[in-house]
Amino acid sequence: MTNIDTSATSTRGLRPRRLVFVSLFLAVAVAAVLFFALRVGDAETGAPAAFSKDSALAISGLEVESFSTLGEMRAASDGVATGQVANFRISRVIQGDAPEDQVVYGVAVFRVDDGIRGVETGRSYPVEFLLPVVSAAEATSRTDEFAKALGTGNTLLFLRSKAGRGGARDPVLAKAEAGLYRAVNSNGLWSERPDGGVHLPLTRDNVAATYAAELGSVRSFTGVVTIVKALP
Repeated sequence: MTNIDTSATSTRGLRPRRLVFVSLFLAVAVAAVLFFALRVGDAETGAPAAFSKDSALAISGLEVESFSTLGEMRAASDGVATGQVANFRISRVIQGDAPEDQVVYGVAVFRVDDGIRGVETGRSYPVEFLLPVVSAAEATSRTDEFAKALGTGNTLLFLRSKAGRGGARDPVLAKAEAGLYRAVNSNGLWSERPDGGVHLPLTRDNVAATYAAELGSVRSFTGVVTIVKALP
């Protein structure tokens, strides 16, 4: 009987299988390392989440001034700046004919860190807000809520001076509003969130869609400011 040596055959049969197994193992290991590295990179440099807008200060209704682009809003504003909002308080109560007919305003101090156009860097401007309340008592009870909604971090404001507006119709109103400013519309105030993203406390609009042509995929506060500063 002829003895057949099968050791060489077995070795040759197993070697390709071992090579395939090793190759697969290395491929999985490399993929895992790359996946982990990418996740870490995302955690460190990932973009902020979408714009947020839920706020106690948002009011539904038609805009007195409406702009289809950020460029139009910048050009039409009396001032555009970044800065800090502070010292919110109830400022005015306009009494109607009925006791329950009250229009209430709050005011905050806006300290300008960077006057982009129309306002001076380093100056402070009083900015008034129409409050979504039915009485002065309600406004007073919600003062802290409104102040929190405005925030105290970096803010981008498109400003409208209230000086003289309505004066021909109501000299008393013109006098009361002299020196005051407001956001040019509900899309005129952009606050920086702790994650670097943007919160719009006055609007119910989908600003990412409204200004998509200019914003693109930008969702960070610094990115928005850069875009606004570069506009003509």
